[in-house]
Amino acid sequence: MDLVAEDIDSHPILDGTTADPQLRLERDERQAALRVAMKGLSAEDRLILKLRFEDDLPASQIARVVQLPSVFHVYRRLKKLQAYIRAQLEDGGVVE
Repeated sequence: MDLVAEDIDSHPILDGTTADPQLRLERDERQAALRVAMKGLSAEDRLILKLRFEDDLPASQIARVVQLPSVFHVYRRLKKLQAYIRAQLEDGGVVE
């Protein structure tokens, strides 16, 4: 049997409606750990992450919104925030 990607229904995994209790538990644990990590950030840092990853704004617009001097400041801040969140998740037992 030859499986191709279009034969595999990934929608339940991606939209969080999977019936597999193990997958649901893992997803819920990751989300809880992420919420805890996010609580440790300043409001401005959370805004930067939201603008970039939820609103998909480019660094130039983020710099204007949060009044950072340049896109390079945005990139450095995002890199620092991602490292912080990754460390918090690893400390909380979430590993990729």
